[in-house]
Amino acid sequence: MDQRLWMVSGFAQDDWKLLPNLTVNLGLRYDFATPALEGKNQQANFDPTANGGAGGLVFAKSGSLKDRALINPNYKNFGPRLGISYSPDTKTVIRAGYGYYYSMFERFGSENQLALNPPFLINKAPAVASNSTTPALITQNGFPQTSWIPRRSICRSFRPSISAR
Repeated sequence: MDQRLWMVSGFAQDDWKLLPNLTVNLGLRYDFATPALEGKNQQANFDPTANGGAGGLVFAKSGSLKDRALINPNYKNFGPRLGISYSPDTKTVIRAGYGYYYSMFERFGSENQLALNPPFLINKAPAVASNSTTPALITQNGFPQTSWIPRRSICRSFRPSISAR
């Protein structure tokens, strides 16, 4: 799994001294981070509208950022900043500020990494001889319980339980 991210940020600000003891600071920050991309486009996501509304997996493909990430990237992350500094006397300064901030990478664990969705999560080679005519996986049986362990898991104690219907 070769995940890639890139980020672009910019910031502009200016100060205005409205009175000898009152200063206002205004700023604007822009942040953009790509959704997680997998180097070989080996990502899958569930789309409830696929297959005529029956739902199904959609797969990443070469093309736009949306095609590769399987989610709509957010290009509107503008964060205004406002700061005020007031000095009622020569020994005291009162400051206040406001800002709108974006958390670009909420990467706790692996639940938001589409490269860890089936069929790309499977990392167990079936114990079947190479000349066998018996299928290694049968769809109605589901995936083997131990096949869902990610190769590079952050949390090794997570073992989902899977059962066939």
